[in-house]
Amino acid sequence: MDIAVCTINFEHKTLQYAAAYRPLLMNRNGELTEIKGNKNPIGGTYPYKNKQFDNHTINFETGDSFYIFTDGYVDQMNTENRKYTTKRLRDALTEIWNKNMDEQHIIVEQNIRQWQATSEQLDDILFIGFRL
Repeated sequence: MDIAVCTINFEHKTLQYAAAYRPLLMNRNGELTEIKGNKNPIGGTYPYKNKQFDNHTINFETGDSFYIFTDGYVDQMNTENRKYTTKRLRDALTEIWNKNMDEQHIIVEQNIRQWQATSEQLDDILFIGFRL
């Protein structure tokens, strides 16, 4: 099972991030950075019995945007049976970084719906974006 967890300390302007498989995308002034989660699930047994997860601490600046999302977003198929992909999402977020979060929400939702067209949704989709 995949998971992503963020905690924010506004006093110290830090964000802590840990995840199983899921990346965190950070946009600072139009430059998108990907912080990868660990490549092991939170559930299961051997060989994951003693799994450890890296805790990433990020010093954020006012105006930084962050995005976490389930694999269901990037794994959605189109009518040609092709996945949306994280690369396509990164490209889209790089184009819309300077819009407010309400506008970004609309664009991100429109992008995946246009990609899917008449294809049935295959998995859950959760996409969280926030600006600090």
